[in-house]
Amino acid sequence: MDAENRDGSILKYNIAANEEVVGNDRVEFIFELNQAAEGQQFVVGTGDWESSGIVEINPDALPGRSSYLFDVQAHTISPFEEDITAQARQQAARILDGNYNQGGQLILALPQQELVFGTTNNDTVEGAGIPGTIETDGTSDLIFTGAGADLVDVSSASPIAEGGNRVYSGSGNDEGLASKNDRLFGGQGSDTLEGTVGEGMNRFYGGDGNDEIVVKSQDRAFGGQGNDTLEATNSQGGNRLYGNEGNDDFFLGRGDRVVGGEGTDRFFAGTGGGNTVTGGAGADQFWVVNAQLPNAANTITDLTIGEDVIGIAGFTQAQVAITNSQGNALLSVAGTEVATFLGVTQQQLQAALAADTFVFVAAAPV
Repeated sequence: MDAENRDGSILKYNIAANEEVVGNDRVEFIFELNQAAEGQQFVVGTGDWESSGIVEINPDALPGRSSYLFDVQAHTISPFEEDITAQARQQAARILDGNYNQGGQLILALPQQELVFGTTNNDTVEGAGIPGTIETDGTSDLIFTGAGADLVDVSSASPIAEGGNRVYSGSGNDEGLASKNDRLFGGQGSDTLEGTVGEGMNRFYGGDGNDEIVVKSQDRAFGGQGNDTLEATNSQGGNRLYGNEGNDDFFLGRGDRVVGGEGTDRFFAGTGGGNTVTGGAGADQFWVVNAQLPNAANTITDLTIGEDVIGIAGFTQAQVAITNSQGNALLSVAGTEVATFLGVTQQQLQAALAADTFVFVAAAPV
């Protein structure tokens, strides 16, 4: 490999520190890669660089807390040392042909992580700067609230919040509201972790206790131990929900992947549909119709006839039809396809309908 493809320098640019600098910004030299060229060691410096522009991704962010996207283009080498010899300059021109391969890089500069701590009391952590609260700017913060019933709302820092926070609620019955690409850990206690106020792509970990987790878009939710509630009614799709241990309740939206795990879990279909549902171990209940028909059929991957239950509310058995769909049983109610049962044939589900696998709940009288 030619030397010009291997020599280079690594520099550090501190965004926050340079916000306060008057005049030229400070660039710290970190490391230089020196490779043998034509049998000799050749040491070069930063060289001549240029950029077509720097884009501040969030100009409303607090000083030093924004992200920046910029490109750099390397040109003719100019060594660091002012007293470099003429022989060394000639060597540079001979080895590198007077340029640095015209190489370019696209760089994303992210703000450094900040630490935010609560107390042993009931804390409120948010981004509005309200007296009596602990402030967060909602950007790459590492937040520990400790004991007490705490409220952490990293979404309240919008529009300056860039997300990427990690929140550890500790013990107590806590509430956490995510923004985007956040990680919320409920810890001990019965916690509420909320994603619908944010922009999605968050991770929620309920931990111990009977927790409630609400998702929005591209979220991941893990109930953990306890009898948890995982809520996706207003889902925009692409979520993955896991109940883990305990007897968990799932309220389905649209286009999500749902896994019950251990325990007797219940799955309630909403008006969305298009979800893929796995009950897991235990006697589970699949409520495929709940007084209103879904817009698309849901897929049940592991119905165990004789152990699991199929629930239909607001409609009667006379309105049920079971047909074949590519070898799997397709359940329709009032002429609408509501659920496909993988690994279950039409004949098997029809026999289950005549047994006790189905539960019908009639509409309440007026």
